[in-house]
Amino acid sequence: MAHLRQFRLPGGDQAVKEPRRTALGLLYEMFGEAAFGMAGLAPVQAFSPAELGPLKDHAGAQPQFAADSSAGRLFDAVAALAGLRQQVRFEGQAAMELEFALDASPTNEAYEFSIRPEHAPLQLDWHPMVESILTDLKRGAPVSQISAGSTMP
Repeated sequence: MAHLRQFRLPGGDQAVKEPRRTALGLLYEMFGEAAFGMAGLAPVQAFSPAELGPLKDHAGAQPQFAADSSAGRLFDAVAALAGLRQQVRFEGQAAMELEFALDASPTNEAYEFSIRPEHAPLQLDWHPMVESILTDLKRGAPVSQISAGSTMP
């Protein structure tokens, strides 16, 4: 009936072990090649220039990047963006650390998603959420506030 908007995973299965790759795929979906120049963001900083170069070279070749619409990968990407975890030892580690950060700031607030009704099945679009998270990161919001989904005033 519906699913999350897809985004590409640089390195396919390797992205499961490296949330920085998942975050980069999310950023690439939003900003195209400009994502590789977002040096102020933790997941981009986590790559050496030697690692980032080949990813950038292959980004235009979309089949090189497997598509994903998993909520787990989305949580991994947000954890990487928030600077919590760039690489993991076990699946779910980044998402769990994001959840633990949430415990530090209980709230009922949430970031917004949008529904893309022109797609069949419907798509739940994470773009507005990630855009707000990036704004909060730029403003220096603490990780607990970002993981809680509350935007700064």
